[in-house]
Amino acid sequence: MKEKIKSAPVLKGALMLAICLFFFMAIFWLTDTRISDVANAVEEAGMFSLLLVLGAMFGQLFIQSISWMVLLRGSEVRASFRTSTIAIFVGWVANFFTPSMYLGGEPIRAYVLSQDTGIPFGKALGSVLVNKFLEFSAFLFFIVCGTALAFCRFRPVLCKEVQIGVALSVLGMILFFLAALLSLALKKHFFCFACNLLVRCKIAPRFFEKNFPRVKEMEDSIIDAFYQNRIYTIASFFLMLLFEFLIFIRPWFFFICLGKSLHFGELSLLFLMIQLIQAMQFTPGGIGILEGGTVAILNAVDVLPAHAIVFATFCRLGDILIVSTGFFAGLHRGCK
Repeated sequence: MKEKIKSAPVLKGALMLAICLFFFMAIFWLTDTRISDVANAVEEAGMFSLLLVLGAMFGQLFIQSISWMVLLRGSEVRASFRTSTIAIFVGWVANFFTPSMYLGGEPIRAYVLSQDTGIPFGKALGSVLVNKFLEFSAFLFFIVCGTALAFCRFRPVLCKEVQIGVALSVLGMILFFLAALLSLALKKHFFCFACNLLVRCKIAPRFFEKNFPRVKEMEDSIIDAFYQNRIYTIASFFLMLLFEFLIFIRPWFFFICLGKSLHFGELSLLFLMIQLIQAMQFTPGGIGILEGGTVAILNAVDVLPAHAIVFATFCRLGDILIVSTGFFAGLHRGCK
């Protein structure tokens, strides 16, 4: 029995690797692309295009770090750039292995901040969730604009099922955003209510009763960010708009090196579809799925499959470097 338990992670890892390899092989087969085509595309794009893509990817995380620092300053928490950056990179590792690229690393970010600044974990987690909400707000702004532009430009190209799926996804995000805003406007303690409800239902009552003060502290810090520290929160939001803009403009950096300038409609379509793919994934970081989706979307804007594969590969290399940086940063902290 013990041997079976020990071998389970190995089998799961092997299965994931097989799925990833299958998707990569399918991309080459379906697009009739050879390795030599990709090699020629790499040579054509040049290493400068790789540096631009990596610069945009690392730059967005540095901007997120500054945004979080500004938000914390409003709560009179003076976190260093080093602390906030390490917390974001370490948290990103967890995001990479969760079912969504947007969630999973928040408790880790809060833990690192709490350890380095000495503030309570609940307050640290509250700042992380506010920063995440601001990220979602900026993300939604670009998603809504991207949907409008993409539908105006590419509606005849997109099949009816895709249009309905995108429209429902965007509508769902807008409704969630409005519900969150309403909760903040009314100063409702949703998490406290959830804890009390779970205690009444006898679901891990001791755990939730013990941690209720932390939950309340976290929720109070969230509400304070929007009522007592508005200037810092607004400044943090504008920085998150810049964070999302770097994601939006990243394909332009790459394809301009190939002599192809993507217009806003094409960038909007690419941003919209890739972000929706990343929201749901069943391989680590969406490996294989994201690449296939990127190639298919770029094909709709007349980009050669080999060029699309190189762009997706450069982005994946950036993911690997970010995850490696976060992993070694976390390992270094653990060894102290």
